[in-house]
Amino acid sequence: MTAPAGPTTVVLARLGSGAATDVREVVRDWTAADLLGPSVWIDLDQPPGPPLLTVVDRDGTRTSPAEQWLAVSGITGARVLLLQVFTDRAGEKPVPAVPVTSASLALLDRIGLGTAPLVNLLVPATGSTPVPEDAVVGSRPNVLLQARDGQSPTAVSRPVPADELAAHAATGLATVAGLWTAMAEAPLDGTQVWPGTQVTVARAYARTLDSQAVFTGLSEQVYRAEGTLPRARTQRGDRLTDVPDVQALPAAEAAATAVLGLHRDLTTFAAPPPYQSPPKRSVGLLQAVRMFLSFLWAAIRNAPAAWVAGVLHRTASGIAGWANDRLFGDRSGYEVLVLGVRPADRAPQSADEDDISVLIDEATRLAAQVSPGTETSTVDAGTFWSDVTTVGVSLADGSAVHPAVHMPQFGQDRQVLDRPEAVVPSPDEPVHRLPVGALPEVGALAVHPDDPYMAAQAERLLVAERDRPASGPGDPARYGVLDGTLRSLGAWMGRQRSFTWALGSALSWQLEQARRTLGEAIGSADETGDDQPPARILETQRRTRSFVLGALAAVVVALLLVVGLVVGDVLSPLIGGLLAVLLLLVWFVGSALVFMRRQKELFTWLHERDERRARRAWAQQHVAHVAREVQRLGVLYRQSRLWTRVLSHVVHDPFGAAGTADEESAYPTGLSGALPLSVAVGSAGFLPEDHAQLVHEARRAQVHVGWLGAQLHARIETALAARSQRYGRAEHRAVWSDTGYSDQGPLPELVRTLGTPEDRRAAAAAADARLVDWLTRLGAERGLEWSLAVVHPTVTVTAGMRLETVPGPVFLSPVLGTVAHLDRDGFSSTGAVDLANQVESTVLAAVGVPVPPGAATQLRVVPPGGRHSMDRFVARLDLTRQLTLDQVEHFTPSAPEVPGPQTQSSGAIGTRS
Repeated sequence: MTAPAGPTTVVLARLGSGAATDVREVVRDWTAADLLGPSVWIDLDQPPGPPLLTVVDRDGTRTSPAEQWLAVSGITGARVLLLQVFTDRAGEKPVPAVPVTSASLALLDRIGLGTAPLVNLLVPATGSTPVPEDAVVGSRPNVLLQARDGQSPTAVSRPVPADELAAHAATGLATVAGLWTAMAEAPLDGTQVWPGTQVTVARAYARTLDSQAVFTGLSEQVYRAEGTLPRARTQRGDRLTDVPDVQALPAAEAAATAVLGLHRDLTTFAAPPPYQSPPKRSVGLLQAVRMFLSFLWAAIRNAPAAWVAGVLHRTASGIAGWANDRLFGDRSGYEVLVLGVRPADRAPQSADEDDISVLIDEATRLAAQVSPGTETSTVDAGTFWSDVTTVGVSLADGSAVHPAVHMPQFGQDRQVLDRPEAVVPSPDEPVHRLPVGALPEVGALAVHPDDPYMAAQAERLLVAERDRPASGPGDPARYGVLDGTLRSLGAWMGRQRSFTWALGSALSWQLEQARRTLGEAIGSADETGDDQPPARILETQRRTRSFVLGALAAVVVALLLVVGLVVGDVLSPLIGGLLAVLLLLVWFVGSALVFMRRQKELFTWLHERDERRARRAWAQQHVAHVAREVQRLGVLYRQSRLWTRVLSHVVHDPFGAAGTADEESAYPTGLSGALPLSVAVGSAGFLPEDHAQLVHEARRAQVHVGWLGAQLHARIETALAARSQRYGRAEHRAVWSDTGYSDQGPLPELVRTLGTPEDRRAAAAAADARLVDWLTRLGAERGLEWSLAVVHPTVTVTAGMRLETVPGPVFLSPVLGTVAHLDRDGFSSTGAVDLANQVESTVLAAVGVPVPPGAATQLRVVPPGGRHSMDRFVARLDLTRQLTLDQVEHFTPSAPEVPGPQTQSSGAIGTRS
């Protein structure tokens, strides 16, 4: 037994034998059946040594040293009840009265309970059983339990049968001490001191109604009988019509498209302006002639220097090759350089000898930073995800959404989806795994139901692998495997079609566009190229220069020959001049034609160089923007996967589950058989025909339009309640803006919490608590008779009263009525004249039962939970005013104490000799 939340009840009694021991046995049985809470019993006749106590709880009884147990258990408060049972058993030798003397008070002081509130409960067996006056404790509350038994305060009563005395006393003890499990306080908790030696006469009643069957049936009918998604009710209780199955998926996908369009600035890739090639440049005839003349002049001017440089390069290369072969050999890691020239113009063997473009480094670093899901987003998408979840749940509960989002309607009436898989895939949907080896370069690949981007990538890779050209005899079999894998993946993707899949697919397509654009931009930035023409073009230019210079040399020789012929009078000056002009014209035209034919490749390279420069400038201008877009859309897509899981847990299991049944106890969980008429235990069953109207009204109240949205927010708040308390802020509000980047954020924690057994049990308990609260309020509005008749139309009495089936009002309402007087049995003639039997106060402890207005004092109670949330309980205690002992017939002057050892013990503390 652990320390209870309220005061611990400590019972003092003579427990050696007799009636008090029988009372404890009854209390033990009732405690094992969960009717009573734990209690501590202390025998006034302690054996030598440290005092002992006995703990009575659901596990049975066990004895421990009193001081040690009280200290270890951590009890902070206790209410002490002195139980004295007086009997008139035939043949039983009475013993002298042993009142609570200074020795008994010393026992309480010794175990640390000397200052605890004490109530003295006197239980006479009959209306004429004598009670010694010194059994009354001075200055403390004294309650005498009237020896009458009846079904209700207003019913005809009877004397307490001898075989029911222990149960009669246990009823009074449980009510006076607040031992009933539903009672959070006792009637006399606030009363510690009474004037003189006065006593009040009391009658106790209790009714316990097990409504588990009603609770289970009503909860099942309201929350689960219509499937996972019960259709929302209008204010009149009419069900919203459902969307036909053939239109369910198109309606869900259209809603996803509409909510994306509502936030197109956030969900759409803001592409940069496309790259445009530079315009072609026009070259006129004169410009072409100038280009040729410029080339010709450069060739003639640089010819001597180029000849000298060529001779030096060939000589240095030859010397370096000869020296390297003689000194180190061809396979050596060393090489001889002469004038910076390698042997035979060998190529460099290390990439470190080349400069690495700063632009490539920057593009690579930027590409790593903007990969999806690796960076947080600075864009607050809280409003977007709020709208997404609102539209998603509105598909099932008919709640209002943004006017721009058109929801399915039939005329003027909203329609709803009753298939949760049309809103979001089930959390139990299996992962689709591609066969090992289908994609050799990837290996095993698994696609989750919340990841359409991965599904699209897997499909693209499979298509590319299938369409790859054949390379061996095993390709037909490989094609069959790939084709089957593609068909299987396509069928799986078709089964995932839903509101959230359409949303994720649209976001993944935008992300893919951004990633491709980023790759194009980085590739353009990577294409730095070489501003120097390649070797083949330089070789063409060298040959062109050699041809022009050779032709020029030939022309010069020919001109010298013509001049000699003219000087030798072989040719006339006119003919010589014409020949010279012809030779120059032929050389010029021939050189120009050769130059023009061999410059095409050079001009092509020049155009490609200008193209690279323009594309590089475009990439440098837009790569940062595209990287930020990839980052933003990547984070948004990651959030879509997390919110898909949130919606999946709530939509496919909106009301949770009560969990597994309680473990069977070694003790009985109910009572049956004979009990005093004042105590009754019953059970109510659920009958669909009897509860039809109640089910209709409960559905209208609990699954109204917007019920799923309310359930979503409630479960989010409950799942993050511990985190909100830990951080001191409303995490259920911050979760909408969380990027999900950090596993320690509220959104990942929400995903981890939803769907756990604890979360499902909490959701079921919250839904059932709302149902019970609604029933209680409705009962208070419509009256006690309505509540008992409608909620519990029939009750089967299993213990006490009469073992039969009775209407609910007959079982509970009689103990709630008012009464003015107790029976006259047990009151003296003086008391009769003084109206001592008049009831001054009535104390009620009621759970789930509307108490009619009146003078009754209501005690705090502890409502049951779980499967017993609709259980009903009423405990009643009727009390007279404080009376003097001469007003009660039971009290007689005490006899002097007889010395000597006791040869026989009774269960009474103060029996009359």
